[in-house]
Amino acid sequence: MLNKSQLTTESVLTLMRASEQISKHTRYKELVSRQFRDVCEQSLQIFILFINIFGVLTNSINLRVFVRQGIASDTTTISLSALAISDLMGCIFMIPASLCYVVKFVNYTDYRNCVSLTSMPCHYPHVMFSRITCWLTVYISLERTLCVLMPLKVKFLLRPRVARNAVLAIFTFFISFHVPFAASTRIVWDFDPVFNQSMAGNVETKLGKLFLYLNSLIATTILSTVAMAIVAMTTTVMLYKLKTKQEWRKTVSSTSASVISTSKDLEVFKTVTMVTTIYLVCLIGGHTPGFAMLFFPGVTLSGVNENLFLVMYTFKYFFDAVNSSVNFLFYIWISSKFKATFHSLYSRRHPE
Repeated sequence: MLNKSQLTTESVLTLMRASEQISKHTRYKELVSRQFRDVCEQSLQIFILFINIFGVLTNSINLRVFVRQGIASDTTTISLSALAISDLMGCIFMIPASLCYVVKFVNYTDYRNCVSLTSMPCHYPHVMFSRITCWLTVYISLERTLCVLMPLKVKFLLRPRVARNAVLAIFTFFISFHVPFAASTRIVWDFDPVFNQSMAGNVETKLGKLFLYLNSLIATTILSTVAMAIVAMTTTVMLYKLKTKQEWRKTVSSTSASVISTSKDLEVFKTVTMVTTIYLVCLIGGHTPGFAMLFFPGVTLSGVNENLFLVMYTFKYFFDAVNSSVNFLFYIWISSKFKATFHSLYSRRHPE
C-alpha cells in the first residue's frame, strides 16, 4: 500500500510539473492576451461600425452620381464606379460583424456566437472586397499616370472597353481566388462547459489551412506589396511630371491664364499627395496581418495566437473602413464635374 501511495504521489507531482511547463510554454507562445484583445476589439469596432455606415451612405451617393454621369461614358467613370461598388460592398459586409459588439452589452453569450457566425460570412467577403479595392486603385493610378505621360495617345490606349475588361478581370480573379478557403471552412456547434450550452465556432479543414496560408502569402503579402510599390511609383512619376510642367509654365509665360493653370496644378499636386498618403497608410495597416501569419507561429483563426490574429485584423478593418469611406470627400472637393452633378441631384430641384 505504501509503495502504491508513493507511486501515486510521485505521479501526481510529475503531472503537475509537466502541466506547469506546458502552461509556461503556452504563455510564451501566446503573444497577445485575451484581455488586450477584448479591449482593442470593443474600442475599435464601435468606431468601425459608424465609419462603415458613413461609407455605405457616401458610396451610394458616389454610385448615383456616376450613374447620372453615365457609367460607361469614359474610362475614369468606369473605374471609379467599380471602386465605389467594391467599397460599398466592403462596408456593407462589415456592419453585421461590428453590430456583434453592440450585442455584447446586452448578452455576452449571444455576442460570442455572433462573432463566430459573422467571421466567415461577413469578415471574409470584406477582406476580399478590400483586395479588389486595392487593385482597382492600382489600375486607376496606372491610368492616370499614362494620362500624364502620354496625353495624346492615352485615348487610343485606354478605351472604355479596355477599362471594362480590366475591372471585370480584377473582380473575377479575386472572387475566384477567395472561394476555395471559404469552401474549406465550417461553422460548428460544440458544447462549452463554461457557458453550459452549445457555442458556435469556426473550424478549418487541413486543406483549408493550406488555402489560408496561400491566401496570406499570395494575396496579403505578395500582391499587396506589389500594389503598394506600383501605387508609390506611379504617384511619384505623376507628381514629378506635374511639378516639371508647373515650372515650365512659370518660365514660358506669366499671363493670368498661366497663373490660373499653375494654381490648378498646385492644387492637384497637393491633393494627389494627400490622397495617396492616406491610401498607402491604410494599405500598410491592412498589410501587417499577412506578414504576421507567415512569420509568427499559430497566428490563425484557431491557432495558439488567435488573439493576435483577431487584434491585427481588427486594425485592418479600421484602416479598410477609413479608406473605403473618404473618397466622397475628395471627389466633392477636387472634381468640379462630380460637384456639379451632386448639386443637380441633391440640391433644390427645378421642374424640367
